[in-house]
Amino acid sequence: LLTVQGRGEFQGTASASYLLTGNTLQVGGFASAAYSRFGTGTTSEAHYITGANDLFITEDLEVNGSVSFAGPASISNTLYVSTLGNTGNVGIGTTSPAQLLHIFKTGGASGIGTGMVLLEGPHNTVNRPHLYFKNSTAGTTDTGGLRWFTGNNVETWAIEVNRSVGVSNLEFHLAGVEIMTIDPNGNV
Repeated sequence: LLTVQGRGEFQGTASASYLLTGNTLQVGGFASAAYSRFGTGTTSEAHYITGANDLFITEDLEVNGSVSFAGPASISNTLYVSTLGNTGNVGIGTTSPAQLLHIFKTGGASGIGTGMVLLEGPHNTVNRPHLYFKNSTAGTTDTGGLRWFTGNNVETWAIEVNRSVGVSNLEFHLAGVEIMTIDPNGNV
């Protein structure tokens, strides 16, 4: 049993079965902060990272397992989610995602403007919000678009680009039946 009161410093390799601190933990630097941190940087999110129960990581964090955020998560650079060779999906609001990205919402406000995904940008001609669909390989028989399903997985409507006919037709479907097609020349 080693008890250190005041400041203790270890250089080289140290190991412990348990590490308990009564305040904050500072790893990778000698300046103290009001929050626990790994690295020598300081937070730019002082409205979130303020006390001993908060953690700041200066550089990269890799998690090969599950991560749970019960409050706001602020990511100031790129969020990259990889299955690391495993078969895994990302879930927001669900612990059992069924697709690469599965968003589930229960309760809360309803009505116009209360959807689960919001694309927002300034009102100008350069930075307008867009939703892009892109196949990762160039092909001549690509199909993709938007589809709406009921809770029991019955397709109620779809808008999609169908290149399986050799050209890019825009198709509209109701109840799984094509009701209108617009060809590349604008013909209906």
